[in-house]
Amino acid sequence: MATYSPADFEGSPFAYGQRVKIHLYTQHGLLIRTITGTLAAREPDVNVARLPDAPPVYKTLYWVKELQGYERPHPDPTLAEAGQTEPIDESWFAEQDIEAIDERREDNPLLSGVKFN
Repeated sequence: MATYSPADFEGSPFAYGQRVKIHLYTQHGLLIRTITGTLAAREPDVNVARLPDAPPVYKTLYWVKELQGYERPHPDPTLAEAGQTEPIDESWFAEQDIEAIDERREDNPLLSGVKFN
């Protein structure tokens, strides 16, 4: 169970409280958009298989808070059908969909695409 502490991130490529980009994909692997948030917890080896009879699929999941740009269809079916959405400010995401934000690039758009060693 997530403890929401830096201890969750031992052995992780990310740090507790780190700002990240999360890449959202369709079921067919096409990139929809990228959102941002702050890492709050980590759970390794979570079985994310969607069907009960499917073979297990294990992934490391991160609880991301302070999400910006993430919405889902409105829970009211009538409003959802009309295209209404509701903002989501925290959720779980798989490690492979997360990318660290390099503050040096975010603060200076001229450095976008430049690699730092």
